[in-house]
Amino acid sequence: MFSRMIRAKSHLASILASTCLIMAPVVAAPAFAAGDTGGETTAKNRTIDMSGLVLPVELDGKLVNYLFVSAMIEIAPKYDHWEVRENAHVYRDALLKAAHKNTVGLEGSPMKLDTAAFEVLVSEVFDGMLGPDSVSAVEIMAVDSQQVFIDPAS
Repeated sequence: MFSRMIRAKSHLASILASTCLIMAPVVAAPAFAAGDTGGETTAKNRTIDMSGLVLPVELDGKLVNYLFVSAMIEIAPKYDHWEVRENAHVYRDALLKAAHKNTVGLEGSPMKLDTAAFEVLVSEVFDGMLGPDSVSAVEIMAVDSQQVFIDPAS
C-alpha cells in the first residue's frame, strides 16, 4: 500500500511538471505579444493602438461624412507608456472630441485624411494630457471612408 502511494505521488509529480512545461509558453505569450523584451524599452512596446477612430469630415462647417482611421501612437521615452495604455480610452475620447472641433479632412478633398493635421491633432491632445513632446511618432495604419461625399466642383 505504501509503495502504491509513493508511485501515485511520483506519477502526480511528473504530470504536474509536464503541465508546467506545457503551460510556460502560454503564460508568457501575452508579454511577448505586447512587445515586452524583458525590461528592454523599444519603440514597439511604447505604442498605443488607436484603431477604429471615427473622425468627422466637414465641408463649409457642415458634417458630410466620417473617416475611419487606425493609427499607432508612440509615446516618448520620458513618459510612462503603461499608464497611457491603462487609460487609452480616456486619450481616445479626448482625441475624438478634438477631431470634432478641428476637422482633419484634406483641404479640397475632404474625404481624404490630412495626415499632417491628424499628427498635429494627436500631438496637441497627448501633449495637453501628458506634457510637452509626449508623442515620438504617429503611424497611420489605415484610412477608409464610405465616400458618399459629392464633389462640390461638379
